[in-house]
Amino acid sequence: MEKGLLALLRKGGLTLYARHGTATIGVDQAYGTFQSCQNQRNLSDQGRREAIYYGQMLRYWQIPILSTITTSPFCRTLKQHVWHFQTAISKLTPSCLKSLC
Repeated sequence: MEKGLLALLRKGGLTLYARHGTATIGVDQAYGTFQSCQNQRNLSDQGRREAIYYGQMLRYWQIPILSTITTSPFCRTLKQHVWHFQTAISKLTPSCLKSLC
């Protein structure tokens, strides 16, 4: 990573936006429930590796996460969050279903 960018990220105060890792092929069922991951496209093995790697890099580069972490209620985003930050969900936002968070 470029040193100038890394220095800015380490200072904090920025908003980071990350998309979930690679998901399985298919479509989310329109009338499914968020309590059941069976009706959703979930992270593939590759997607899980991507999520773990992303979290490892945030820790390796010592990039602080100082604010609320927001995620949609899909299983793939919830699991991505846990693998990135190794914490419970800070803020679950159903409005993320209609637009970008």
